[in-house]
Amino acid sequence: MCIRDSINAEYGEYLEVKPCCLVSMHVGLGQRALRCNNHVRSICIQGLANTISSATTVDWDDRVGLQAKWSNPQKGWQVEVEWKPTPHGAGLFAKQDMARGTVLRVGRIGLNLLEFRSGPEMLEFCREDRSPTSFNPARPDLVGYVSDYFYGFNPGESSQMWYGIWVPGNGLNHSILPNTVYRTAEGGVELGIDLVALTDIYDGDEMLDDYRRHGSPPDWAAEFSEEFGVTMNFSGYNDFV
Repeated sequence: MCIRDSINAEYGEYLEVKPCCLVSMHVGLGQRALRCNNHVRSICIQGLANTISSATTVDWDDRVGLQAKWSNPQKGWQVEVEWKPTPHGAGLFAKQDMARGTVLRVGRIGLNLLEFRSGPEMLEFCREDRSPTSFNPARPDLVGYVSDYFYGFNPGESSQMWYGIWVPGNGLNHSILPNTVYRTAEGGVELGIDLVALTDIYDGDEMLDDYRRHGSPPDWAAEFSEEFGVTMNFSGYNDFV
């Protein structure tokens, strides 16, 4: 059994969650449209902003300050959280008690969640003008952001992994005893991914992810890591997983 399969077996059927029902349409990087069904006013997406398109004047190197660009509801958070510096970088902390199974943050493709399917798409995000045909060099701050927040997710629907980033990132540091887990949004991974409480979480607790669940990076992401000399949150691509 591979690492990804063993991790999925460990966490796979642990929770039952009921995020909102939406429908999505893919139309290309930075232009992936989203439309909602009759449940558009469901509380789980109220106030959700397009953080991807509005992240043009932020300091990508300021991991904590970046979060202040939008309110927590605009970022998709359904619970009260905050970010603090930790020895491992910016960390995410609970500001209320949260029961196991609570949807913590909703991620919707094209709004606050960006999927990468190739190296050129990843490089496109890192360029100043976000153009697939640009000859502009990649910005070091955006390369660093991808290095810190790029991850893999197994939707459980097929053997195909999903790869991408949240904007802004969740700020989950690594632990082999995580208290959060990602779940496919109702409607499929084409719609989005939700962050869910894996255990009861209490006010003041740091919220953690198990990076082993990210699986292995695709070849094009490994090449990105090598080309720019950056680490990634996958086993074998840093010194902590």
